[in-house]
Amino acid sequence: MKQFFSLMLAALLLLALAACSALPSKSSSAAPTGVSETNDTAEPTQAPESEAEPESEAEPESEAEPESEAEPENEAEPENEAEPEDEPESEAEPEPEPESEAVPPFSGTLGDYEVSIVSARLGEDYEGNPVVIVKFEFTNHDEEARNFMFAINTEVYQDGVELETAIVMGDIENENSMKNIKTGATITCEKAYVLTSESEIEVELSELISFDDTKITRTFAYEELE
Repeated sequence: MKQFFSLMLAALLLLALAACSALPSKSSSAAPTGVSETNDTAEPTQAPESEAEPESEAEPESEAEPESEAEPENEAEPENEAEPEDEPESEAEPEPEPESEAVPPFSGTLGDYEVSIVSARLGEDYEGNPVVIVKFEFTNHDEEARNFMFAINTEVYQDGVELETAIVMGDIENENSMKNIKTGATITCEKAYVLTSESEIEVELSELISFDDTKITRTFAYEELE
């Protein structure tokens, strides 16, 4: 019996030794955990470093608010409609109608006759002297037949001096001045005057027998003579 117990003890010792020899490797492998556990338990008061707070989840960028729809540019306000121009205070006065030209010009009434100084031209008398030939128009409104020579007085001036009548050969209506015409008839005639210079020529007509001072006049520049 003693031997049996002895053997049992010896076996137990061997088992204990074997267990002890295996213990270090086991403890060493478990050390990290043990240390951690020890530290965790040994320093209960030391506040564990706060675990890194998980970074606050990045707040999702606020979704880009859709740009407010571009407000349509103020539609170009139509320019103020052109205000009607101020109406002229008074309607434009109609242009005065041009006075009807006397036909022929420089005409008028002398007593019972209508007379016109129509034109003037240069010529020569029978001696070759320069003359001015003046053309007249004569209308008779008297009840009796009349002629230009005995109804109208003609005077032609140059440099303020009356010119003498001239005798001209050729194309001149001199004879018409002595022809009688009846009431309402019209005739043209010409008379010639000897020139004394190249200055302007003044022609004057008046009624031969009258107390009226009415005259019909016309002035011709020497350069304008036909």
